[in-house]
Amino acid sequence: RVAEIDTVRAIFYWDGSRTYSYNIEVSEDGQTWKRVADVPDNKQVSTAQGFTHRFASTKARYVKINITQGWGKRYVHLVELEAYATGKAPAVLPSAEPLVQKIPLPAPDADGFITLFNGKDLAGWRGNINDYGVKDGLIYCKKGSGGQLFTQWEFDDFELHFDFLLGPGSNNGLGIRAAQEGNYSSIAMELQIIDNNGYKAQGHVLKPWQHHGSVYGVVPAKEPADGKPVSAHANMFRKSGSLGFLGHGDYVEFKNIRIKPIK
Repeated sequence: RVAEIDTVRAIFYWDGSRTYSYNIEVSEDGQTWKRVADVPDNKQVSTAQGFTHRFASTKARYVKINITQGWGKRYVHLVELEAYATGKAPAVLPSAEPLVQKIPLPAPDADGFITLFNGKDLAGWRGNINDYGVKDGLIYCKKGSGGQLFTQWEFDDFELHFDFLLGPGSNNGLGIRAAQEGNYSSIAMELQIIDNNGYKAQGHVLKPWQHHGSVYGVVPAKEPADGKPVSAHANMFRKSGSLGFLGHGDYVEFKNIRIKPIK
């Protein structure tokens, strides 16, 4: 039915590095459209707060968003498009990222290893907790989604053990020494977790530094590096940071996640 609206909010996938240009239009009949928001050359990085647009009250039955420039010129990740009845939108809209209670780092076992996942829920983890779930004592990344799931705690030098199960062509990653905000593959160090053969079978071409076990964009797995080229990953030499998983839309399972800090 037709309603009076005066506010819309666009929430895009956020990880501290993505920008999207777009416009938003409304219509009473689905034929004639009125533009209520236009961001043709957006340089502002998307966040969990999204982008809120307020305008004079107008009648609308349909609301649509037109993406004119996606992240990386190819990808569009719209999480949610919200429309508010006239006078009903709060002054500050709530963040789309759920609040997560921070808990103390668990005590190490007799061998010095700390269990990072309790097997029941995502206590101690933050980030995209909507697209990662828990079942049967393991963490899984939902198919068709992804994003970053990382620890609330930061580590410097450590020994890490964990088990993972990849589906055919699945792609994920292990982010280490990462800042609390941003894209792990560019602000810290990402180790590839990927089904090389299955990914190639889907028609993808993997560069040497994209193969399983590689330091993404920096060092190919089990192959010598020629010289010391300048790395595009400016903060890969961070001394400490969070540890997490970096989904790429594929179903992946993780369990028995244990870390031993090295002093």
